[in-house]
Amino acid sequence: MTSTNYSVKVVNNGAAAWQFYVYQKPPAVANNLSLAWFASPYHIGVGDSITFSWNIQYSFVWSATGIVKPGIQFTASGVKECDPDGENITSFTFENNTPNLSYPATGGTGGSLTIKDGDSVPSNTFAVGVGMSGKGTYVVNAGPNLTHEFTPEPKYYIVAADEVVEGQVMDITTVTKSGSLAFSPQCVRSDRDTESRQYSGTLKPALKPRTSFDF
Repeated sequence: MTSTNYSVKVVNNGAAAWQFYVYQKPPAVANNLSLAWFASPYHIGVGDSITFSWNIQYSFVWSATGIVKPGIQFTASGVKECDPDGENITSFTFENNTPNLSYPATGGTGGSLTIKDGDSVPSNTFAVGVGMSGKGTYVVNAGPNLTHEFTPEPKYYIVAADEVVEGQVMDITTVTKSGSLAFSPQCVRSDRDTESRQYSGTLKPALKPRTSFDF
């Protein structure tokens, strides 16, 4: 299968050092929260840059978070690769004091990713959700006999922040210093060695194409 790789180079053209992170807008699922999907491990100085790279390989993820709320950190465990149009359904269980995601199978709603929690899963203890490129993107609280269905439509946003850690649960309604990220088909480059495609993109405030902005 041919993979598609993406990367974005973020240059700090502002007047102060910032940490930068990338999040994905979550699907319309109740109590579904976005994570800081990628995050710079340090502040990026004025005029300096950082590059984030990923591929569109979906996965199911879980973590022992307690109640999911902004500010806590989600560390993806039990990552199981999945495909919205193939092996797209899994079960999350808690048997013999062991949390576990089953290997994904076919049979879920086409174009969606579904997690079914078992009857022994405790409330307010674990979070489950969807990841991409091996890292969590958005999660919900797990609980007994719950079903979570996500229909992923990747929309990427870059944010400048004073302090953030990768996997941190975000309240995106409070985010201000951000920009949406789009990839242009005209930027495709074929890579014969890896049979992948590399896209390059630029930060786009509102709908202005091929521009940048200061944080």
